[in-house]
Amino acid sequence: MNVGELALYLARLKGLSRQEALRRLKIWFKKFDIDAWWNRKVEELSKGMQQKVQFLVTVIHEPKLLIFDEPFSGFDPINVNLLKEEILELRRKGSTIIFSTHNMASVEELCDTIALINNSRKILDGKVWDIKKPIR
Repeated sequence: MNVGELALYLARLKGLSRQEALRRLKIWFKKFDIDAWWNRKVEELSKGMQQKVQFLVTVIHEPKLLIFDEPFSGFDPINVNLLKEEILELRRKGSTIIFSTHNMASVEELCDTIALINNSRKILDGKVWDIKKPIR
């Protein structure tokens, strides 16, 4: 199967019409600079390209809830920034985003509230700004 067919199939599974799925996929493929990969075989994709396609088929139907586990792993800094901007845009549009990461810089950039978990136990939670405030 080629990349475009797979993306279209997955978008259709999420309830989009063929026409709407194609419209949105063209936008996302261009935004992620992967439009040249539309007719390439899925198995030809590098890990980074696979992750881009996985991200866009995850968000193509504009879900209200998104759960990301280490979404930036394996990406170069340019693509990390691209994904961050898209995640922030999804948040601005009203999606609730649960974000799991060890990278606290990303947490500070993307999250309003956090829960710090150690050995399956929540040890800290609250607004990022309140947690970062120095104790006086």
